[in-house]
Amino acid sequence: VSRSLAVHEFVNKDGGLVQDLGEKVRTTQCRIIFFERAASLEIEEGLVGLNAGNHIDRFELFMEFARNPDNAEFVHPLTGSYPAKVRDLSWNVSATERDTIIVECTFVEDSIVPQTLSNEANLNSFSTRNTVAETVDELKTQLAADGLTSTVPDDALADVDGWQNPDTSVRQVNQEMARLSSRINDDMENFELASTISRYETYRQYIRLHNELVKASQAFKSTKARVLQVTLIDGQPLRTLLARVYGAAEIDNRYREVLDLNDIRDPSYIPAGTVVRYHTPELNTKKGLRGVAK
Repeated sequence: VSRSLAVHEFVNKDGGLVQDLGEKVRTTQCRIIFFERAASLEIEEGLVGLNAGNHIDRFELFMEFARNPDNAEFVHPLTGSYPAKVRDLSWNVSATERDTIIVECTFVEDSIVPQTLSNEANLNSFSTRNTVAETVDELKTQLAADGLTSTVPDDALADVDGWQNPDTSVRQVNQEMARLSSRINDDMENFELASTISRYETYRQYIRLHNELVKASQAFKSTKARVLQVTLIDGQPLRTLLARVYGAAEIDNRYREVLDLNDIRDPSYIPAGTVVRYHTPELNTKKGLRGVAK
């Protein structure tokens, strides 16, 4: 992942002006290994599609995808899925221990849509909830096909439904999102999805669910307060700053929230020059934002 930066330097002046032109397309370098499998194992695991047949058949099927000029979905376990094309493809054939074909290639993003895990402030929370529901149904169907059971899909949808409640806080959504992410990881580990080829589709559906949950949480946060920041001109206690931003009545309610947003070592005195991040005081919109540091 990298960004495009335009650097403007001036005559007889140190430094320069840097303009952020946005994030470049994502590229993922992969090593894909096609290897010979025992026929009995193929039958036992009921392999289909890319996982069926001998390794040469699977390699040729992959090459058909790679040669296709149209986009295909690339699913990354950490950064989500994105449409991509294959670039810089090469392979090496070996028969030392077993017959293998090792492919080296790069998947290059082909989309102007924001990344799955980036800011999705323009998402509609209701439509995002429906997408989560569809993903949950697909995952449950796939789990049943594999003879697996899990309460994660239904619990995930229940949490997203709870996010529609106007009384739900950003902290609560963050906590529930962290818990769901952990449970999804546990399922993928317990079901050995990363190492069982025949369960690849289930693995893929879990990744999609996680990505849709991230989108839903971002959609919820976009309806709440934005995060702003100030640079303190004078050193002061955190409680003093909170009183100036939110009013004295909100100090206790906002104290932990601001601590979670910042790395404040000593709340009793924050030195001058410290950058402090805080949520916009949406509860005090009628009173207006009180003056802080400029």
